[in-house]
Amino acid sequence: MTRTFVIGVGLTTFDKPGKKPGDYPDWVREAGTAALRDAGVAYEQVGQAYAGYVYGDSTAGQRAVYELGLTGIPVVNVNNNCATGSTALYLARQAVAYGVVDCALAVGFERMQSGSLKPMYTDRTNPLQRHIDRMSEIHPPEPSPFSPQLFGNAGRAHMERYGSRPEHFAWIAWKNHKHGDGPVVNPSGGLIAKGHPLGATGLAQCAELTWQLRGDAGPRQVGGAHVALQHNLGLNGAAVVTVYERGA
Repeated sequence: MTRTFVIGVGLTTFDKPGKKPGDYPDWVREAGTAALRDAGVAYEQVGQAYAGYVYGDSTAGQRAVYELGLTGIPVVNVNNNCATGSTALYLARQAVAYGVVDCALAVGFERMQSGSLKPMYTDRTNPLQRHIDRMSEIHPPEPSPFSPQLFGNAGRAHMERYGSRPEHFAWIAWKNHKHGDGPVVNPSGGLIAKGHPLGATGLAQCAELTWQLRGDAGPRQVGGAHVALQHNLGLNGAAVVTVYERGA
């Protein structure tokens, strides 16, 4: 298996829904061009591309990547809930590691709507329905978004099974805030600070960690960073954890 490297990253600004000018092809052109420039690589050297987004028409990835060039390479569309961007990166890394291509590109984008996420397709089976049904048997559902109930009920289950108390969870929050002040955890503000555009934030994590390991993170820089960890949870349906190490 070939050793793999992140050799270039690029990022657009993150704005509130409806505030960012242009559309996803424009954003991919901006971020992709910056990543290629950062890597010192021409688009013609890219052998495959992986485009991550959750809400969009089929083959939107092709439309976005074509802003960078038309070379006939395979463009794979990736949808894996909140873990979409990091899954695109995982697949790009896999293609290089196993010798399919020498250079792969991962891009992520999302046009979000205002407010909490809600099911988009009510005429077909919800992929998380079994979890919802099982949880509802234990704790009746509330008229609120599903995600907070999922994590809240996980805490309640821990209390019931292991005897933990609310103050234990308060200590977890205290610990997270303490590490966040370093900065050690989420020095860029994390997914919440970006509004969490689903297909993009996993790759934004990659960009931030790459800058940290290069020593290029500016006022967010964590001193002496050699190893970084990325955790991207796809709402109970998928998860990607990536470990980065600064190259010699």
